[in-house]
Amino acid sequence: KKAVELFKKRIQSDSKDSADYFYLGEAYNFLHRDEDAVRNYRQATQLKSDDEEAWYQLGSSLNKLARYTEAIGAFEKALKLQPEDYRATDGLEEAKEGAQRIRSGKKHNEEMLKKQLEANANSNSSSKPSP
Repeated sequence: KKAVELFKKRIQSDSKDSADYFYLGEAYNFLHRDEDAVRNYRQATQLKSDDEEAWYQLGSSLNKLARYTEAIGAFEKALKLQPEDYRATDGLEEAKEGAQRIRSGKKHNEEMLKKQLEANANSNSSSKPSP
């Protein structure tokens, strides 16, 4: 928590230092404050777009939040900067798998809803009194 306060103060005095945002993101990451970590890693990448580690950490934090599509983009940027980074490769794979699980889950939910609507329609039509 002291690190958070330290880097917040440093950012107040120099809001253009990408390293301060990165390390504030690291402090939030350590505290499991993933939304705050994402916000600061994102700011670090905006100030220094060639910071592979910031892109990797951004992707990792986005994965934790199940924001897989955004994580894929972050990991891809990290890999453009450092193609042999196995951590980013693993993170990218995890993000792609997560995105696929979400797509599969949505498809399953849509199919179940359709079946439920059809069952309700059949139930309503068979329960109507005959004239």
